[in-house]
Amino acid sequence: MLKVEVTGAKEMLEDLRTFRKKAVPYAARDTVNSLAFAGRKVWSDQIRKTFTTRNQFVANQALRVEKASLGKVETIQSKLGTIFEDMPRQEFGATVAGRSGHKGIPGPAAAGQAPGGRRTKPVRHANRQSAIRAFHAAKGATRQQRNAITIAMAKRRGIKFVLLERPKGGKGVFAIGGGKRKTTTRMLWDVSRKSVRLKPEPTLGPTLKRLEPWVPKYQEHALLKQLRFHKCCGY
Repeated sequence: MLKVEVTGAKEMLEDLRTFRKKAVPYAARDTVNSLAFAGRKVWSDQIRKTFTTRNQFVANQALRVEKASLGKVETIQSKLGTIFEDMPRQEFGATVAGRSGHKGIPGPAAAGQAPGGRRTKPVRHANRQSAIRAFHAAKGATRQQRNAITIAMAKRRGIKFVLLERPKGGKGVFAIGGGKRKTTTRMLWDVSRKSVRLKPEPTLGPTLKRLEPWVPKYQEHALLKQLRFHKCCGY
């Protein structure tokens, strides 16, 4: 929360209180509303810098401002928030459990990037976990045998995605490719874990920090607007 007290531009504030005391709440309202809309823009930029977004919804349409209404100065407030339901867990962190017992973690290959690095792009539509039906054959005495049988059966059936066992335990969803002589596999999703701990990635907190130095400027602008409107003191 960014607390704003009408203390900036003391001379203008005193002049307005002297000549048009009832106009002070209007200045307070305009100040917090201006800050809220400025915060919306800063927050949008902060989200784009922090997250990989698939579309403009999270950073644009989902951010909403509830404008302040007139009242006692100390009770006037505007609200900046979002209708994006996942934002609180991004802001504060959370433990996310998988719906079918395991939580999938997308790798760089799911975004069309080279395996082994860090994923920096959104998962491609065709590689989303909800769009994949991975094949798995539970035959074979060892992990290597079960994986080899799974890949061979999937290739014969024209199946592109398989569920394979990983060397260090757990499973992953792999895309298979290559020709008849050589088969290639790229891991799209790691489904080894039952839950994933999302670390906090705050964006609203830094936004409010950036707004703090702007408060006096918006206060002065709102006070000057009221002084000129009421033609006070030669402003």
